[in-house]
Amino acid sequence: MRFVCLLLSLAALLTSYAAPVTNNAEAEQAFSRGLEAHKQKDYTQAITYYTQAIKLDPKSALAYNFRGNAYDSLGDYNKAIADYTQAIKLDPNYAWAYNNRGLAYASLGDYSKAIADYTQAIKLDPKFALAYNNRGLAYASLGDYSKAIADYTQAIKLDLNYAWVYNNRGLAYDSLGDYSKAIADYTQAIKLDPNYALAYNNRGLAYASLGDHSKAIADCTQAIKLDPNYAWAYNNRGLSYAMLGDYKSATKDARKACELGECDLLQILGKNKHIRD
Repeated sequence: MRFVCLLLSLAALLTSYAAPVTNNAEAEQAFSRGLEAHKQKDYTQAITYYTQAIKLDPKSALAYNFRGNAYDSLGDYNKAIADYTQAIKLDPNYAWAYNNRGLAYASLGDYSKAIADYTQAIKLDPKFALAYNNRGLAYASLGDYSKAIADYTQAIKLDLNYAWVYNNRGLAYDSLGDYSKAIADYTQAIKLDPNYALAYNNRGLAYASLGDHSKAIADCTQAIKLDPNYAWAYNNRGLSYAMLGDYKSATKDARKACELGECDLLQILGKNKHIRD
C-alpha cells in the first residue's frame, strides 16, 4: 500500500496531555510511568501502568485513551477501540480519542466507522489537521479520491506541512490519473524530506505513467540509494528499463526485486521471453 498510514508518535499524542491526568497522586504517578514505558516502546509495561492508573481513578479518560494507544501499537485493535470508547464516554468532547478510535477502525479495515470518528473529531476541533489527513486516508482506501484530496488540502492549509501529507495527496491525484499534479506533490514531499524514498518511487511511477521512463529510472534509482532493500523501486525501475527495450537491465532489477520478495516483473519478463543475462 503506497498511502502512508499515520502512526501517531507519543510526542504528537502528548498535545492532548496538557493538564494532570487526575487529582489522585498515585494515579498520576502510575500514568507517568506508563508514558515513560510508552516512550521506550515497552507497550506491555505501559498497559500495566495505565491499568494501575485506571484502577486508582476509573474516571480518567486520558488513561483509557493512552492505554488504547498502547493496545493499538501492539496490534490489538479491538481492545484499543474498547478503551477509546470508554474515554469518549467519560469525556464526550475528547477529539483525540475519536481520532485514535478512527485509526483503530481503519486498521481493521472498517473505513466507514473510521470516517465517522474523524468527522466527529473535526467537529469538536475544526483545526485538527491530523484528523483531516487521517480521514483523507480513509476516503482514499474507499476509492473516493476527490474527498481524500479535499481533506489532505485542508490539512495542509491548517499548517500540517509534512512530507507524508503531500505524498498522500500525490497518490490520490495519481489514482485519478492527474499525474502532473501528483508529480508536483511528490516533488514538494521530497523538498520537505530529501530522504523520502517512497516519494521518489511514487514520483518515478507518475513519470512512467506519462511515458517519461528516463525520469522514472532516475527517481527509482534515488529511491534505491536511500533504501537499498526497496523491492518495489527495483521492480518499477526494471519495468521502465523494459519499456525502453533494455531487457538486460530490466532482468537484473527484476531478479533483485524477486530476491527481496516482489517477483511480478520477473514473471512477466519470463512469460514474454524477455529474460536477458
